[in-house]
Amino acid sequence: MSDGPLDRNQAHDTGFAVTDNVNGLRVLLVDDTFTTGARLQSAASALTLAGAHVVAAVPIGRVIHPAYNSGAKELWETARRQGFNLDVCCLEHDRATG
Repeated sequence: MSDGPLDRNQAHDTGFAVTDNVNGLRVLLVDDTFTTGARLQSAASALTLAGAHVVAAVPIGRVIHPAYNSGAKELWETARRQGFNLDVCCLEHDRATG
C-alpha cells in the first residue's frame, strides 16, 4: 500500500503503490474477499496508471451484509433460496436450477 487514502468503501488512485515496472504487462487481479470492490478498483487504478493492462479482477469470496441496505438484503435472500453446490459453477447456476 502507499500513503494515499485507502478505505473499504471508496476507491482511490493512490491507495496502492506499484513497486515494479509493469508497463505493458497484462494483469489478473485476485482478491480473497469482495465486499465493496473499492480495494480492487484502487489496485486496478494504480496498475493502470503505471502502464499495466488489467485484464480482469476475480474475487474468491463475496461478503453480503443483509442489514446494509435493501439491495443487500434482497441479494442475501436470493442467495439463501438458491443454496450452494460445489458441483455447479456460479456462471452456470441459473441454467442448472432453471
